[in-house]
Amino acid sequence: MIDKQSAQHIVTLFENSEETAIQLAVHECALLSLIASHPRPEDFAAEFRTTWQRFGQQHSAIEHGEKMLAHIAEALTRIEESCPVPLGVRPPRS
Repeated sequence: MIDKQSAQHIVTLFENSEETAIQLAVHECALLSLIASHPRPEDFAAEFRTTWQRFGQQHSAIEHGEKMLAHIAEALTRIEESCPVPLGVRPPRS
């Protein structure tokens, strides 16, 4: 059985995670709009590739599970759909 204080902590954690999810969704909308309206999409894509590679090198020791890889793929898809030129960060499909 959960005591009252633990139950309140759980409620607070849920509320905080819900608030964070909403804020991230709003930021994602803003980011996707900026990508779609970027005056030089080729420059954006090139900079994104450079940053993505740097990010990957910094975290190459971290092994991502299937669920995390699926979330990364979903986020990349949303960015790719907003950018009128290829980002070129995914491995070639065979």
